[in-house]
Amino acid sequence: MTTLLEEIEAHLNASGVDQGISTLFRDTLGWNRPQRRPFTIQVQEPVNATITIVPVAQMAAIPVFRVAWPGGGIPTSGERQAVYRALAAHALEHVLCYVAENGSQTVLVWGRQRQGQRVELRTLPYETGVSGRTTIEQLAKLAFSLDEHASGIDLSTVVTKLDTAFDVEAVTKLFFREYARVFGLVEQQITGIAGDARRLFTQKLFNRLLFIRFLERKNWLKYEGRTDYLRALWDVHGRAGGGSFWG
Repeated sequence: MTTLLEEIEAHLNASGVDQGISTLFRDTLGWNRPQRRPFTIQVQEPVNATITIVPVAQMAAIPVFRVAWPGGGIPTSGERQAVYRALAAHALEHVLCYVAENGSQTVLVWGRQRQGQRVELRTLPYETGVSGRTTIEQLAKLAFSLDEHASGIDLSTVVTKLDTAFDVEAVTKLFFREYARVFGLVEQQITGIAGDARRLFTQKLFNRLLFIRFLERKNWLKYEGRTDYLRALWDVHGRAGGGSFWG
């Protein structure tokens, strides 16, 4: 039997992940159908574009929207802030799922206003085909059961689940747990050196990859017109017939 986590991962890895977001929330997580049709918003700097917003689900007064983000990557922090400001006129609190135009990346953003009108945007990123256990486990916390539907779901219940799923501290702990697991697996695969030298080599490799990922998320790196820089390099490496990717 397929587990909840496996279903979530399948939706995020689907070739039509933009449509998969709808079935993820409505069929797997048990959210209700949206109450409105797609609409457009005019987003100011640094985006300066008209963006189509597609409603995919809703629970209580919290809607879930989807955006196909152009350019092959996902929006920067500043771009997300600009989109939130434009979308807040339609839904002050919402979940917005950005899907990269090429389907390689997804980032879910929960936007809400805290006390003092401070806007808080919490995110859960996912890259297709790459282990994203943290995001999958956190999304599972947004599931509603039949019993919950039968007893009635109010706004405070939805907000509590969103708070739990997008909990920065919990996400950080899960990230480092997964980081340690993958670090250990990679270290075991390295040959030719041992002991402290192997550990230092693995640490240097991970440090470099994290730095590249940081730059990639800023959309500062491109390869063959793609902003998913590392994945683009890996795809080209595969087409070249193998050899050392490290070299």
